[in-house]
Amino acid sequence: MHHLYGTFSREVNKLPNPPIVLYIDNQATIKLIQNPRFHERTKHIEIKHHYIQETFQHGEIDLQHIPTNNSIADIMTKSLPATTFWLHLHNLGLAEWARLS
Repeated sequence: MHHLYGTFSREVNKLPNPPIVLYIDNQATIKLIQNPRFHERTKHIEIKHHYIQETFQHGEIDLQHIPTNNSIADIMTKSLPATTFWLHLHNLGLAEWARLS
């Protein structure tokens, strides 16, 4: 059984992985990731943030701009007006669950 898993694991790792899409509402952040020259002037940014640029350059992530009003992640990071809160909750597929609670 262990041998079968090892064979399967090796075969799966040969499959190409499509890039992970990051939806970002800050265009300056997108430009910073995409433009290495601009990136050189930001040496103060911590090493862990340089990792994002490397993954973009290797084609592991794709950057998509999303308008701030459509950023459903805001529900986890900001205080929102009730209508926006419920819209984002619906878009996450949690509105029905929240109404049942």
